[in-house]
Amino acid sequence: MFVVPPPPTHVRPLLPERRNKPKKYLCPENYLETLLAKISDRLEESDGGDRVPPMALVGCSRSGKTATLEQIAAALPDFLAARNKEPVTVICVTFNDYSPFVPDDSKDLLQEFCQRFVFAVKQNEWDREIMYYEEAYEQFCKEGYTINPFDIKEWLGNTRSILLIDEINNLNLKESRTQSVRLGNFIRSTFLSRNDRYLIFTNHALGTVTSFGDILDSSDASSQTVVVERLPVTLNLDDVLVYLNPDLRGPLEALYHGLLPGMIYDQRKGPATNMKQAEAVVLFNQRPMKEKEGWIKKILRSLYSGNIEDVPPEFHNLLTTRPLGMLEKDSDDDSDLAKVSWVPSTLRYVLRRTQLEDDSWLVKAKNDLAKVCLLLQTARWGSGKGYEYLFTIAYLSRSIARLPFDDFLPAKWTKIPGVQVMFNPYMLARQGVNWFQDCKTWLDLEKGIDVDGPQPTIAVFLPEHEFFARYDVIALLIENNTIIDQRAFQLKQAKSDPSVPPLPPFENCSFLIKGVTANETFVNNLGWIVPSNFIIELFFGESGRYWTPKVWNILMETFNMARKLSQQMKLLSTI
Repeated sequence: MFVVPPPPTHVRPLLPERRNKPKKYLCPENYLETLLAKISDRLEESDGGDRVPPMALVGCSRSGKTATLEQIAAALPDFLAARNKEPVTVICVTFNDYSPFVPDDSKDLLQEFCQRFVFAVKQNEWDREIMYYEEAYEQFCKEGYTINPFDIKEWLGNTRSILLIDEINNLNLKESRTQSVRLGNFIRSTFLSRNDRYLIFTNHALGTVTSFGDILDSSDASSQTVVVERLPVTLNLDDVLVYLNPDLRGPLEALYHGLLPGMIYDQRKGPATNMKQAEAVVLFNQRPMKEKEGWIKKILRSLYSGNIEDVPPEFHNLLTTRPLGMLEKDSDDDSDLAKVSWVPSTLRYVLRRTQLEDDSWLVKAKNDLAKVCLLLQTARWGSGKGYEYLFTIAYLSRSIARLPFDDFLPAKWTKIPGVQVMFNPYMLARQGVNWFQDCKTWLDLEKGIDVDGPQPTIAVFLPEHEFFARYDVIALLIENNTIIDQRAFQLKQAKSDPSVPPLPPFENCSFLIKGVTANETFVNNLGWIVPSNFIIELFFGESGRYWTPKVWNILMETFNMARKLSQQMKLLSTI
């Protein structure tokens, strides 16, 4: 039996000291207070006719799960005291990368949990200034504790307490069903079957996390619902520049990293390697080639469907279940939590690193799409290029995934057997001249298109010349050595309209895609088709609709002032 002091009336537990930690926890106004109030209410409930659902903080790597647990542990005692409520003992058991759990046949999940539980309540015995968490835990394990679960229940007694479990997904519970039942029953009976107790855990598993049985298989708990809480996103670039990354170039780069504080912070010294992303891609690349081709198309489909089944299991940990750039700060609508969203930087990494047959047209298509994702990050604010890149990402990915849309991307294009998708293809290089960059009109561009290339093809062009006439994106259907259909698009980040009509042969298929537009689709007096807000959001899909100018404008309100402040601080530091 382990020997530790009786549980205190309250404790502020310290989670593993993270070596790569931002200076400050960033979240929208009142986010933490609202979360603590929910936890306080749950503590008062008992598991009677209406079961008390545990709380899950679910998100991709670097989305703020561990940081949010830290904030709960640190702030809850004062929150309760300020409301004249009884104090609570908070205990955190972690399975994250700072003390990884490596399952094998000799390890018992319940015993592993109990051992980490005891370490959590004894952790004041090691010196944090000279020893990292993993080193202390390794030393603790060498002491050879054998811990009976009933000893933990006896130690807790009637103490009012909350259990925090960080990254419970690392236990690989689905592979150890019998042990999972034992652990699930223990946690449920100890922390969910009575009032004055509660359970909060973090997890990478997405989409299907609706019941306790999805995490810990227990015959009694399998249908017990789980409250999935949104993790905070960064909507104030003033705080980002001060606390996370003073070199952030603007809203587009923040959106490129999903508005996730951890990802933005990691980039402060240049591109960082996310180990979970790397591990996921290695696993995916072990699949057969043809199978991977099918999955790449389904991954791009998931950008629009938000369906977890469109993403291979290896990549589930890289997704988030809440919309990126959530605008409805005060919304209690959880309908979006069943959907999955991609972070643009993560999508780019997956597209770049996945391996396909060298002779597949899909290799160049996915690599080109990854390049456009990077262009979104580096686009100069105010140039309009960001919206062009965003639209191109959506158009290319819809074309590759065979997802037609309205009259933008006709169904007859995507249904042609064997149709390929190419980005800026068929360029006839002119001696001594970078011909494509010098194209200023459709007539210039048309002369350089080699219609004898691979076909049938959906060819998507993003002209590089800053003053290309009329159009920002052009899409062609090429078949039988002929351009048989076409679409052209002008992107306007704000409310402005073009002052000239469409050019031939695009008189009846020229679209004006505006960042701020009307509630109904209409044709303006010059002949441009102007899609409604609803149509544009549908086009960008479950992920992309939160990457649009509607979000940029909110972010930009804080960025200009913050950038000036950051520059002043840099100047003062050199004096």
